Amino acid sequence: MRNILASLSVLVLSVVVSNASADSKAPVAPKAPAAEAKPATGPKCRAMDGTKQIAEASGASTSDCSFELRESVKKHFCTKGSKGKTFKFTVDFDHKLGARKWPTAKDSMFCSAEVQ
Repeated sequence: MRNILASLSVLVLSVVVSNASADSKAPVAPKAPAAEAKPATGPKCRAMDGTKQIAEASGASTSDCSFELRESVKKHFCTKGSKGKTFKFTVDFDHKLGARKWPTAKDSMFCSAEVQ
């Protein structure tokens, strides 16, 4: 019985090794080009400085939208020479809270370092 199991395990091992070597010789299909990043769909939020729009982002929830918006605002405000400054702006949401529009929020950003 041991001889049968030993010969069976050797046979299985040789089949696995031969399949692995056959796979390495097989031609490799070219990879499809990576799909371009699609803009996020959904309700939008905007950073406003008075009546002037600074940046815009979109996201399924207000927290996702706010995160994306803060990254855009950081690129706009935190430039060379603005390190250590605080910028105030308001955020206008297209999101709904029940049947009503999500309320406008006041926000600020402190530039601890300039954005490259």
